[in-house]
Amino acid sequence: MITELTPEQEAAIPFYQQKWQNISRSTQPIDQERVLSILKDINDLYMEGDPFPEVAFFDSPFAAFNSELEKMMAADFANTTDDDAENIVYELQIINGEGLLRSNLYFELDQDCSSSFSNSPVNDNICKILNNRLIDKEGEKRHEIMWGFLEDWLRKELHQNSHKSPRAFLYFNWNFMDSDSQWFTYPALFDFYISELKCSHDSKQWDIYEKVLTECGSWFLPSSRHWVICDRPKKLLFDEENNLHAKGEPAIEYSDGFALYVEHGKIQSMVIPSK
Repeated sequence: MITELTPEQEAAIPFYQQKWQNISRSTQPIDQERVLSILKDINDLYMEGDPFPEVAFFDSPFAAFNSELEKMMAADFANTTDDDAENIVYELQIINGEGLLRSNLYFELDQDCSSSFSNSPVNDNICKILNNRLIDKEGEKRHEIMWGFLEDWLRKELHQNSHKSPRAFLYFNWNFMDSDSQWFTYPALFDFYISELKCSHDSKQWDIYEKVLTECGSWFLPSSRHWVICDRPKKLLFDEENNLHAKGEPAIEYSDGFALYVEHGKIQSMVIPSK
């Protein structure tokens, strides 16, 4: 068991911090052809012959959430039974389900590397040090802020029309995927464990996990029937403490016009794309 880091391993930590921060903060548009190739690899590894899921590309997270809203608003719930309403919602939703694939992408690597498992090759003290320095708390917070804001917006919009079918609104809430950003906040940590500490791991699993994060961006939302991919923002601005921040301009902006004015990590207002 590893009880202390070598000077070389200690000196390598900043490299992994910077490598994955650059990926997390990338504003380069995703390449849809490369993404589709990665999704095929994922399907071959995890889905065991199941049909290839529907893939939906969006210019921004708002566009994905707004698509959910438009489908629900256009649905006809008149004279439907509870079972009918449930089926309609299930068929309409894209961002839905427990995100099992995301769990696999994270947890199978976590079993190889995490101190929470008895066969961990690294002692608890080293694990704590590496967790503190290599977990992407900035990216996790940024994702949770954006997700929470959009989820609140979507639920409010739907709630205003929930009289059409209260049960449908309830089913939507039951099916809607949690933010669960954990799967993409650990790549620097896993990379260090694998590359520097030589931890045993499934090389195919790591290869796919790494490709998803470098090619698909942080808004890859796979569920059982649909895989939702949102493009990266074209602008990200931060303060000295790495919080989203800008004065007089959006701190985060996407190619479709969706933008958020954020000051020191707190959202001030939203700009909705024009139709």
